[in-house]
Amino acid sequence: MKRTFLTISAIIALGFSTYAQGGNMNLPTAYIRNTLSGNNNLPPNVVGSQYVHEDFKKGQVTIDGKSFETYVRYNAFKDEFEIREQSGDVTSLLRRENMIVKIGQDTYEIFSYIEDGKTQKGYFKKLNSGENILLLKEDVTLTAAQKATSTYSADKPASLDLDSQYFLKLNDNAAQEIRLKRKDILRAIDSKKLEEYVSENKFKLKKEHEVIQALNYINAS
Repeated sequence: MKRTFLTISAIIALGFSTYAQGGNMNLPTAYIRNTLSGNNNLPPNVVGSQYVHEDFKKGQVTIDGKSFETYVRYNAFKDEFEIREQSGDVTSLLRRENMIVKIGQDTYEIFSYIEDGKTQKGYFKKLNSGENILLLKEDVTLTAAQKATSTYSADKPASLDLDSQYFLKLNDNAAQEIRLKRKDILRAIDSKKLEEYVSENKFKLKKEHEVIQALNYINAS
């Protein structure tokens, strides 16, 4: 009995060790690139990071209802997720609409959205559920280096800067960027019932949790 217990313990420990090194990588190959995508040549001495979080975190990738645990991080510069395999190699996930990525408490999904008058698709952090949802677009942009304009100023190196925008997705429509302001939210949804609810609760709708609460109310109505 003691030998059996030790054997089981060894198997469990091995499982944890394997996961710690790179995760349970059984993701379908149709969803994984052979290498990291795109051109990784950034300007020299660039300041900042392509990632929302530089370190890989324990996460979960769900494809058509089947979940796989792995270590993952979000490259907001390229709008893609990178995974660390057991071998230590880093590859990226192909962007697929039937895929959900969870990192801690954060859930990312692909949604259609309007930008510059065009419909595009990209990853968003999903902040609530239902027909009307608030989304957060995390975006890293590259700002070019700038030469000093006078002897009293200094050169500015190129920088990668994280910026976030809120989007509102109503029913089956493409998401549209929205400011967290009472008049903007109420104009977008145009519901007397929601307007009364917001007034009763004295919401200014400038805070994320107030907008989510208001959306959850109208979704349940």
